[in-house]
Amino acid sequence: MNTKKGVSFFLVIVALITGNKLIKHIDFQNWKFEKPAIDTVYLIAFVGSVVFIVKEMINRFKK
Repeated sequence: MNTKKGVSFFLVIVALITGNKLIKHIDFQNWKFEKPAIDTVYLIAFVGSVVFIVKEMINRFKK
């Protein structure tokens, strides 16, 4: 019996929330963040969640 596993719902929610915060906090004229310390944490969490989402999708398509 095969069980199909989709993309992790938790990782998608984390990517959406952190991506939204990053978009709101960036100053596009100067390319700087409003609060650099917390925005680097958001950036790390966003990139990490996107990497894990892509890894899951690649592994699913290989099978």
